[in-house]
Amino acid sequence: MFPSSCVSSLMFPTSCVSGLKFPTSCVSGLKFPTSCVSGLKFPSSCVSGLKFPSSCVSSLKFPSSCVSSLKFPSSCVSGLKFPSSCVSGLKFPSSCVSGLKFPSSCVSSLKFPSSCVSSLKFPSSCVSGLKFPSSCVSGLKFPSSCVSGLKFPSSCVSSLKFPSSCVSSLNFIGLTCPLLTCPCVTDFPLCIYTSRLVCHCRIIVCLSCCDLFPAVSCH
Repeated sequence: MFPSSCVSSLMFPTSCVSGLKFPTSCVSGLKFPTSCVSGLKFPSSCVSGLKFPSSCVSSLKFPSSCVSSLKFPSSCVSGLKFPSSCVSGLKFPSSCVSGLKFPSSCVSSLKFPSSCVSSLKFPSSCVSGLKFPSSCVSGLKFPSSCVSGLKFPSSCVSSLKFPSSCVSSLNFIGLTCPLLTCPCVTDFPLCIYTSRLVCHCRIIVCLSCCDLFPAVSCH
């Protein structure tokens, strides 16, 4: 227990640090470079500059008002929960990030550049500026009211579900056009979805698209 006003520059380089509680106003400059850090709780007003470069960081809870500049560069980050009002500047560059939950009001500037990001859930009111540049993004669910500015430039995007009222500015760069109504007006092998989820296919061989949809005039 660290109930004082400020706990700074703490170092825990040993094998296991469990059951730590930091309920006070400011906890800064904490470093957890060892093999396992579990059961940590940071319910205070601001937790900044935390570094978890170790092999496994599980069951972390950040229920406070603001959690910023968190870095999780290690091999596995699982069971993270961010139920607070704002979670910004989070970076997950490791090999696998699973079971992440962001039920709060705003989740912005999230970056998932790693090889596989699965089972992500964004049920909150606004999810903006998300980028998934990795090789495979599967099982993503965006059931909230508005999902805007999403970019999926990777090689494979599967099992995406957008059941909400507003899905705008979705970009699926580099994907082959699915079997939807296709205008065949340009000559690039890209497929871009507008806010109305209308497929605008850009196919080099326009004849193939016109063969599938004879009613569409081919230019």
